[in-house]
Amino acid sequence: MQGKAEEGILSTQNTTMDFFDSLSETVQIGLVFVILAVLFVIVFLNNRRNKEKRYNRRGRNFKDNYYQRKREKEK
Repeated sequence: MQGKAEEGILSTQNTTMDFFDSLSETVQIGLVFVILAVLFVIVFLNNRRNKEKRYNRRGRNFKDNYYQRKREKEK
């Protein structure tokens, strides 16, 4: 059974590679650049999202916030 599954995976990879190889070199280079640009945009947007999550983290004082919340719970 594993042989058939491996053949299916290899067959899919060969089909993809055959398609890529059938394109001209100029189109292949353009496709690579487009894929890299899309990946760059994804990383850039994720980085911006992470920065927004950590907004003003350097300016906040966790020690003071901790004691302030502790005092509020005691009331």
